[in-house]
Amino acid sequence: MKDLLQATSSNPSWKNLFPPYGCDRNPNHSRFKIVPGYSVQADGSVCFTVMTQTCTGSATCCKVKTANKLEINVNPTCNRAILTATVNGRRTLAPTFDEYGTADQHALYKITGLNITSANADGSQICINFNPAGACKSIESLCPEGDGSCTLAIVQTDPCNCCPVNPVGLFPPPPSPSPPSPPPPSPAPPPSPPPPDAPARRQPPPPSGSTPFPFCRCNRTKDIMPFRLADQAPTVKKIGPNNAYCFKLLTGPCAEPGSFCCQQDLRKIEFWASDNCRSSVRQTYLDSVPVSFSWSTSKQGTTFKLPNLAIKSSDVPAQGREVCIELVASSKCPTLQTFCHYHPRAPGCVYSVFSNDAKQACCPSTSFPSV
Repeated sequence: MKDLLQATSSNPSWKNLFPPYGCDRNPNHSRFKIVPGYSVQADGSVCFTVMTQTCTGSATCCKVKTANKLEINVNPTCNRAILTATVNGRRTLAPTFDEYGTADQHALYKITGLNITSANADGSQICINFNPAGACKSIESLCPEGDGSCTLAIVQTDPCNCCPVNPVGLFPPPPSPSPPSPPPPSPAPPPSPPPPDAPARRQPPPPSGSTPFPFCRCNRTKDIMPFRLADQAPTVKKIGPNNAYCFKLLTGPCAEPGSFCCQQDLRKIEFWASDNCRSSVRQTYLDSVPVSFSWSTSKQGTTFKLPNLAIKSSDVPAQGREVCIELVASSKCPTLQTFCHYHPRAPGCVYSVFSNDAKQACCPSTSFPSV
């Protein structure tokens, strides 16, 4: 396959875009997507998860059943940062580094030889291994966002003009600058150390002065616990004039089997919500039985909580359990799209599940489509 960069480099309208090709970047115009949350392994390598999805809006790209290349938008100072890459443990071709832009002010990494198809994509893991001697040894330093998030594109084959762009990362809240506060009369005490029994693997640290959702100190690594919501849009049920949005609570393999977090029960689920939606929730349900809910607001954002669940892995059957949020039709937030906080790096609804230990040390965070 001829490289699209060569095919389009003469057209300045594309040269500053990622990826720098004349291709369809719409993430909905693809059978493939990258799950927003990623995992960080004990050796520092980073793994992205591929899933299939319903392709809409493009007769051309929706026919494509093969993805052979992943591209990552990176800092131009990160040449030789990625040593190797794997797909489900199998080595890919050697990652390549290319500069792009009208003045070569941007850069990307290409990982080719994926051989991912619509038949084998679901759950496939693409992992990148950093060069310990390189200048960029983590996602924070590799990607220009600098906050643990990154922009990826799946370049599909047959034809080569489909390159859906997928944001991944930690979903930090958007900045909201405010005048500096007067210095406190005495220094604040240092933060408490992580619990001794918490797993060693952590999500990449948040940007200075900001704690990513769920806005507390805990292990946010995706799938570090066995609990998660189905990675699909919820079903909608009518309760009188209101819509109830229902998700499947599932269990599955942990990212680190045998770890502290993998052994924990589920205490609660938190959603990143819009603050003006407090009066929009009429009721929440677990398997059609009403359960309590609560809200919490900090300077960083608002969370909607389903507390006190106390669910064991053995309490969740193979088909899952149903969690529903009933939204008042006449309220400010009658739909899930208006209820969930919107962040451009995590379109949909961002949520965390929390462990039932005393310190709630585990809070794997990711998102699901709101529609």
